Amino acid sequence: DRLLTRNLSGAAMLWSAEDGTLLHRLNDELPHLAAQIGTLGGLRGGPMMATSALREPETSRDSNLLTILGASDLQIVDAHDAQLVARVETELPSMAQAIDATNTQLATSLLGVGIVIVFDLSSGEETARFEGFSGQLLDLEFSPDGGEVLAGIMDGTARILDVKTNEIRLTLEGHDGFLFSATYNRDGTRVLTAAGDNTARLWDAATGENLATFKGHANFGQDARFSPDERRVMTVSADGSIKVWDLEGNELMSFAGGSQPTFAVWTPDGSRIVSSWADGKIRVFNSVPWDELAQIGDDETPFEQRLSEWRGRENR
Repeated sequence: DRLLTRNLSGAAMLWSAEDGTLLHRLNDELPHLAAQIGTLGGLRGGPMMATSALREPETSRDSNLLTILGASDLQIVDAHDAQLVARVETELPSMAQAIDATNTQLATSLLGVGIVIVFDLSSGEETARFEGFSGQLLDLEFSPDGGEVLAGIMDGTARILDVKTNEIRLTLEGHDGFLFSATYNRDGTRVLTAAGDNTARLWDAATGENLATFKGHANFGQDARFSPDERRVMTVSADGSIKVWDLEGNELMSFAGGSQPTFAVWTPDGSRIVSSWADGKIRVFNSVPWDELAQIGDDETPFEQRLSEWRGRENR
């Protein structure tokens, strides 16, 4: 019933999804910070909005909390009424943020330095710190169990950080270019990344094995997301397109809007993709409809076979 947006000045706005009423306007005083963050996206010729810190407001997984950036702090507010829930102090402005599934931990990377800090939200106290990274950390996400933090770094690597031991458990190497996006699947067994080498990659979160590479974009990949059924992957690129792939790296669909896509999400049933674009428009695309695919074959029918049969029906 609510819609959360962020513009290029860093302001977050909470709207009623029923009638479009603006409910709350937040974080409207930091355009200088947004500009600093935004320049990172332009270092390789890409648009400002490519970096995760500007791509979307950071919310908790249940959408009840959201983070508000300050010059030397982070505020966690209730997404329903914008009331302050918690506040943590940081020695530098925050670059990327993540809240764990239980809404008890906050991770943040600091602007301009290779540092990740984890805080306890009930006390505001620091519980873990990771230092010494060779590049800015552009994206963070907690593992489903909250025991690890996945970090996407400008040096082209993703690191899995163990919150309890304060150690880097795993480094995912293979990208050539800034790593803009890193995310887990629902059970934390797979990691999906998107980077400045125009590709996205699927990884085994336990071993670091590169399971698939998604090649086909003509410019850097600024985001990658699993579909709700986790049988497909969506990538958003600075080449002006959004693509859908199977998990083996085969391109299924491609959408172009005549502009630069800045952000995209799946609808809960995975049948559509909702996207924002640099020309100020919101575009909705039909994806491969899983409700139709589910009716083809049985539980043992491979996804690729379902897709082939569905395409054959559509072309008749």
